[in-house]
Amino acid sequence: MAEKNTAILSFLFSLVFLGLTSLSLINALSSNYYDQTCPKAEAEITSAVKKAMLNDRTVPAALLRMHFHDCFIRGCDGSVLLNSTANNQAEKDGPPNISLHAFYVIDNAKKAVEALCPKTVSCADILALAARDAVTLSGGPTWNVPKGRKDGRVSKATDTRQLPGPTFNISQLQQSFAQRGLGTDDLVALSGGHTLGFAHCSSFQNRINNFSSKQSVDPTLQSSFAASLKSVCPAKNTPKNAGANLDSTPTTFDNRYYKLLLQGKSIFSSDQALVTMGNTKALVTKYASSKQEFEKAFVKSMIKMSSISGGGQELAWCCNQTSYKIGLRKLVSKPEGHTKLLIIDTATTNLKGVESKFAPALFTLLCIGHTLRKLAAKACCSDGSTSCVVAKLWILFWNEEQ
Repeated sequence: MAEKNTAILSFLFSLVFLGLTSLSLINALSSNYYDQTCPKAEAEITSAVKKAMLNDRTVPAALLRMHFHDCFIRGCDGSVLLNSTANNQAEKDGPPNISLHAFYVIDNAKKAVEALCPKTVSCADILALAARDAVTLSGGPTWNVPKGRKDGRVSKATDTRQLPGPTFNISQLQQSFAQRGLGTDDLVALSGGHTLGFAHCSSFQNRINNFSSKQSVDPTLQSSFAASLKSVCPAKNTPKNAGANLDSTPTTFDNRYYKLLLQGKSIFSSDQALVTMGNTKALVTKYASSKQEFEKAFVKSMIKMSSISGGGQELAWCCNQTSYKIGLRKLVSKPEGHTKLLIIDTATTNLKGVESKFAPALFTLLCIGHTLRKLAAKACCSDGSTSCVVAKLWILFWNEEQ
């Protein structure tokens, strides 16, 4: 029996070594990453975005913002999609992300893609592709999205404090972008994403009420525009959903944002900050006069931002839960002839017959057979309260005598 166990462990560690070697080779992103393994994935994702847009025209802005917020915290690893748990408040519940919505679009796209190509396309890639589709379907440019991201396991609400805020000045914005390998040109181009969407009163109250000890309103705001903002967002505003569109065409991807910025009709302090320096104002002026130049710069910066390396380690079954912490919370056995399938719960590291110290290496691999794929498809993401019971769990075939 000892020899049998030794042989099994030797085989498993051989697989682990091969698995780790493979993982190191697939970190690089590629625009044709799924051409062979899931060629219809992008079409399914586009379809999910289109369907959602028919019912809610705010979906494109939501998806674009979601992708920004994902990439700016621990890289583009889909961690913004994860739900909070009893022991952890996730990114989506951090103060800057409370207004994020349309997560269901990513969940629906994931289900459609899983039906075509199980355990192939990451949630992080789906979000990056959906953000691209959001821009394109709103009248903006299209581009080939580099793919091959892995899904992250860590999502903490406290990390959302790293996100650039709507009250940031130009120095703070530049520092925030530089920390992520993005330059001033990327800052100005990506800010153009504000051509889509809506802002709640709380994000620009600082500009229209008690701006300073000497002035109630930010003097850089055009007077009639400031008055219109004050009318919908009075000092003691109570309506939860009160606010203003980020530009005058909030569902169309165009260069109107830059034109309004030069007219003193920007919403956020961080928008206004772009015209406080000569080089950034020059870019604002350039994009205001040429939609083509803006789109070219935006695409370049989007590809750069969406390629920020994340800490992803897996391909999640569900986009709103990690595969690492999901769990059966117990050992499950199923007879199959002279063997029984032992599913080891990664959350509790419950390893019968295998030394616990070997667990971290074992869990770097995934081996899910047909039976478990069916089980996972049935249980995964069936509702908000049900954990995805099978994902990155190690499967061992063990003799019944064990």
